Amino acid sequence: MSELKKDQNDVLAQVEQLNADLATARQNISALETGKTDLEAKLKEANDRNAKLTADNAALITERDTLKTENAKLTTDMADFNKKLAVEISKHGIRGTTQTATAQPENKKLSYTEQLLAQRGVKSLEELAAQRKQPSK
Repeated sequence: MSELKKDQNDVLAQVEQLNADLATARQNISALETGKTDLEAKLKEANDRNAKLTADNAALITERDTLKTENAKLTTDMADFNKKLAVEISKHGIRGTTQTATAQPENKKLSYTEQLLAQRGVKSLEELAAQRKQPSK
Protein backbone atom coordinates (compact mmCIF):
# COMPACT_ATOMS: atom_id res chain seq x y z
CA MET A 1 0.00 0.00 0.00
CA SER A 2 2.72 2.30 0.58
CA GLU A 3 3.48 2.21 -3.11
CA LEU A 4 -0.11 3.06 -3.88
CA LYS A 5 0.07 5.92 -1.44
CA LYS A 6 3.32 7.03 -3.08
CA ASP A 7 1.73 6.90 -6.57
CA GLN A 8 -1.27 8.88 -5.30
CA ASN A 9 1.05 11.51 -3.84
CA ASP A 10 2.95 11.69 -7.15
CA VAL A 11 -0.30 12.06 -9.07
CA LEU A 12 -1.55 14.70 -6.65
CA ALA A 13 1.76 16.58 -6.95
CA GLN A 14 1.51 16.43 -10.73
CA VAL A 15 -2.09 17.67 -10.58
CA GLU A 16 -1.04 20.55 -8.33
CA GLN A 17 1.84 21.38 -10.68
CA LEU A 18 -0.49 21.22 -13.69
CA ASN A 19 -3.03 23.43 -11.88
CA ALA A 20 -0.24 25.94 -11.14
CA ASP A 21 0.90 25.78 -14.78
CA LEU A 22 -2.72 26.26 -15.90
CA ALA A 23 -3.11 29.30 -13.62
CA THR A 24 0.14 30.77 -15.00
CA ALA A 25 -1.02 30.10 -18.56
CA ARG A 26 -4.38 31.76 -17.83
CA GLN A 27 -2.57 34.82 -16.43
CA ASN A 28 -0.38 34.93 -19.55
CA ILE A 29 -3.46 34.65 -21.77
CA SER A 30 -5.13 37.47 -19.83
CA ALA A 31 -2.04 39.65 -20.18
CA LEU A 32 -1.83 38.85 -23.91
CA GLU A 33 -5.52 39.70 -24.38
CA THR A 34 -4.96 43.02 -22.62
CA GLY A 35 -1.93 43.70 -24.83
CA LYS A 36 -3.94 42.70 -27.90
CA THR A 37 -6.74 45.09 -26.91
CA ASP A 38 -4.23 47.90 -26.39
CA LEU A 39 -2.60 47.22 -29.77
CA GLU A 40 -5.98 47.08 -31.52
CA ALA A 41 -6.87 50.44 -29.98
CA LYS A 42 -3.55 51.91 -31.17
CA LEU A 43 -4.10 50.42 -34.63
CA LYS A 44 -7.58 51.97 -34.80
CA GLU A 45 -6.14 55.31 -33.69
CA ALA A 46 -3.39 55.10 -36.32
CA ASN A 47 -5.89 54.16 -39.04
CA ASP A 48 -8.15 57.06 -38.04
CA ARG A 49 -5.18 59.44 -38.13
CA ASN A 50 -4.14 58.07 -41.51
CA ALA A 51 -7.66 58.60 -42.86
CA LYS A 52 -7.70 62.18 -41.51
CA LEU A 53 -4.27 62.94 -43.00
CA THR A 54 -5.32 61.45 -46.34
CA ALA A 55 -8.42 63.67 -46.35
CA ASP A 56 -6.35 66.72 -45.36
CA ASN A 57 -3.85 65.92 -48.12
CA ALA A 58 -6.63 65.67 -50.69
CA ALA A 59 -8.04 69.01 -49.54
CA LEU A 60 -4.61 70.66 -49.75
CA ILE A 61 -4.03 69.25 -53.24
CA THR A 62 -7.39 70.64 -54.34
CA GLU A 63 -6.54 74.03 -52.83
CA ARG A 64 -3.11 74.00 -54.51
CA ASP A 65 -4.65 73.21 -57.88
CA THR A 66 -7.19 76.00 -57.40
CA LEU A 67 -4.41 78.45 -56.54
CA LYS A 68 -2.41 77.37 -59.59
CA THR A 69 -5.45 78.00 -61.79
CA GLU A 70 -6.03 81.41 -60.19
CA ASN A 71 -2.34 82.27 -60.59
CA ALA A 72 -2.42 81.38 -64.29
CA LYS A 73 -5.55 83.50 -64.77
CA LEU A 74 -4.01 86.46 -62.92
CA THR A 75 -0.81 86.15 -64.96
CA THR A 76 -2.83 86.22 -68.17
CA ASP A 77 -4.91 89.17 -66.93
CA MET A 78 -1.73 91.05 -65.93
CA ALA A 79 -0.19 90.48 -69.36
CA ASP A 80 -3.39 91.77 -71.01
CA PHE A 81 -3.38 94.80 -68.70
CA ASN A 82 0.28 95.53 -69.46
CA LYS A 83 -0.45 95.43 -73.20
CA LYS A 84 -3.41 97.80 -72.80
CA LEU A 85 -1.33 100.09 -70.58
CA ALA A 86 1.48 100.19 -73.14
CA VAL A 87 -1.03 101.17 -75.84
CA GLU A 88 -2.46 103.97 -73.67
CA ILE A 89 0.99 105.23 -72.69
CA SER A 90 2.15 105.24 -76.29
CA LYS A 91 -0.84 107.46 -77.17
CA HIS A 92 0.77 110.11 -74.95
CA GLY A 93 4.16 109.74 -76.58
CA ILE A 94 5.77 107.80 -73.77
CA ARG A 95 7.73 104.73 -74.68
CA GLY A 96 6.52 101.64 -72.85
CA THR A 97 9.84 99.83 -73.08
CA THR A 98 13.34 100.91 -72.23
CA GLN A 99 16.11 101.10 -74.73
CA THR A 100 19.64 100.09 -73.98
CA ALA A 101 22.34 102.60 -74.63
CA THR A 102 24.18 101.97 -77.84
CA ALA A 103 27.86 101.32 -77.56
CA GLN A 104 30.15 104.06 -78.74
CA PRO A 105 32.26 103.14 -81.73
CA GLU A 106 35.87 102.52 -80.81
CA ASN A 107 37.21 104.84 -83.48
CA LYS A 108 35.23 107.84 -82.16
CA LYS A 109 37.49 110.78 -81.48
CA LEU A 110 37.25 111.97 -77.86
CA SER A 111 36.76 115.62 -77.07
CA TYR A 112 39.36 117.50 -75.06
CA THR A 113 37.21 117.23 -71.89
CA GLU A 114 36.70 113.49 -72.42
CA GLN A 115 40.44 113.02 -72.90
CA LEU A 116 41.15 114.94 -69.68
CA LEU A 117 38.59 112.91 -67.73
CA ALA A 118 40.06 109.65 -69.08
CA GLN A 119 43.57 110.76 -67.99
CA ARG A 120 42.27 111.44 -64.47
CA GLY A 121 40.44 108.05 -64.38
CA VAL A 122 36.94 109.50 -63.93
CA LYS A 123 33.87 109.43 -66.14
CA SER A 124 32.24 112.78 -65.37
CA LEU A 125 33.00 116.29 -64.21
CA GLU A 126 31.11 115.55 -60.98
CA GLU A 127 33.46 112.67 -60.21
CA LEU A 128 36.45 114.91 -60.94
CA ALA A 129 35.11 117.59 -58.59
CA ALA A 130 34.50 115.02 -55.87
CA GLN A 131 38.01 113.64 -56.38
CA ARG A 132 39.52 117.11 -55.93
CA LYS A 133 37.54 117.74 -52.72
CA GLN A 134 38.96 114.60 -51.11
CA PRO A 135 42.11 115.22 -49.06
CA SER A 136 45.30 113.89 -50.62
CA LYS A 137 46.83 110.84 -49.05
